[in-house]
Amino acid sequence: MPETQPTSSPSEEHPLPYQRPGVILAVDRFPSKITQLLQALEVLGYKTRVARNCAQALIHTAQVPPDLILLDADLGELSSYDFCFQLKAHPLTQETPVIFIGDAAQEFASVESFAVGAVDYIHRPLNMLEALMRIEQHLRAHHNERLLQEQLADYAATVRQFQEEKQSLLLLINVDALTQTANRRYFDEYLLREWRKSQFFQGPISLIMCDVDCFKSYNDTYGHTQGDLCLQRISAVLMESVRKPLDVVARYGGEEFAIVLPNTNLDGALHFAERIQTNIRTLSIRHGASSCSAYVTLSMGVASAFAEGETPDQLLETADRCLYQAKREGRNRICSLLLSHPSP
Repeated sequence: MPETQPTSSPSEEHPLPYQRPGVILAVDRFPSKITQLLQALEVLGYKTRVARNCAQALIHTAQVPPDLILLDADLGELSSYDFCFQLKAHPLTQETPVIFIGDAAQEFASVESFAVGAVDYIHRPLNMLEALMRIEQHLRAHHNERLLQEQLADYAATVRQFQEEKQSLLLLINVDALTQTANRRYFDEYLLREWRKSQFFQGPISLIMCDVDCFKSYNDTYGHTQGDLCLQRISAVLMESVRKPLDVVARYGGEEFAIVLPNTNLDGALHFAERIQTNIRTLSIRHGASSCSAYVTLSMGVASAFAEGETPDQLLETADRCLYQAKREGRNRICSLLLSHPSP
């Protein structure tokens, strides 16, 4: 016996075919004129509803929004064109296709109907087969348009989800989890990028290296939980003290932070460093085990260059030397050095 191959259902191989929507609303003062058309539509599987005037039509659309509206070109009490304009302005029916049915003798009637948003104009006396085909065509187009809108909405939702996931991933890659500053990886990339910009524009770039004084003693005295809270408060002060998003604060390692200051000369960098020290003092975090103060303090090294013959590593090494000089001189202070001068 030959081996039977598994089969898949049609829905797995092909998209769902067009299925006739539910409701067609006919708005006509004399429904008997279109009785044959409505009966033919019902035979095809549509549900039809009839309104003799605009008020009834609005009630019907509010109860069950129709999939298509057949509108008599001569409603009597209100211009059919004004009513069609109202339908196109209403949220429930603005996307619903409207087909006018009117006498062929009415000059420019079809042009006016298109101007107020109708999709077609069918002349009387009705050619039944032609009328059914045109109605079916517009219903199919409306169905496909709704399907496309749903697909576009799904696509937009997928794009938003992807962007949110991408943003979350970037945070994981570039942000230090404890302090919410940039991490070492992002610092290295940003310093190199801004260094190249400084080379191109022949402008200054500065770097501040910060170290929390006697932080090991702080952890030993108050515990690592308090130590983490201390770093979080310090990082918040650092980020509040600089220009965002131009300047980047990064956790360089442990209790050490680095601040990249693009387009900033040495005087400007020293101004930022002094502001940071003032703001750290305002925190008044007790540090009974510190050798330089009763409160938590920072030592800072500041280096500035014009990115010509030097490299970003040289700027980093210079700022680091200045930091260790500040620590050797008793901590809680700022030491600085200008690495290079601008070309004449």
